[in-house]
Amino acid sequence: FDQTAKNARQGLYYFNSVWSEIVRIGSKYFPMLLLLTAPFLSISLGLVQRRSRLPRINHFIFSLHYTAFVELLMICIYALHLMIAPPMSVLECIMIVGSCSYLTVAFRRVYAVTWIGAIAKSLLTSLIYFIILFAIFLVIFLIACFIIATNIN
Repeated sequence: FDQTAKNARQGLYYFNSVWSEIVRIGSKYFPMLLLLTAPFLSISLGLVQRRSRLPRINHFIFSLHYTAFVELLMICIYALHLMIAPPMSVLECIMIVGSCSYLTVAFRRVYAVTWIGAIAKSLLTSLIYFIILFAIFLVIFLIACFIIATNIN
């Protein structure tokens, strides 16, 4: 029983170390990594808006604009978390609903599509974008695990 408790404490220590390393790396590099996702968002916009008569550079400008909005939303949510400290699930919901709603309105205005088309295209684009963000978070997690593993030995 003592060995099991010791292993559990060691596992909890390892998890806390990994999580603190993720927060440290993420807070330092995530805004830059988020900016690097703009070309991928531009490609996904080009795929979703294949029949658009707008030049391809407009998709990139739109993706930079949307990325800036997402970063501003993240800053506001972080400030809200520091001031009120609501549960993280509420903040995640605000982030997802806010970014999808903004993207829907932006699609409607920039690409002049119907509301149904704007909703469908924004959901598809958001899905692609959040998959890219998840991949970035996974890379940060793996880097944090590697840093912790090299520091333990």
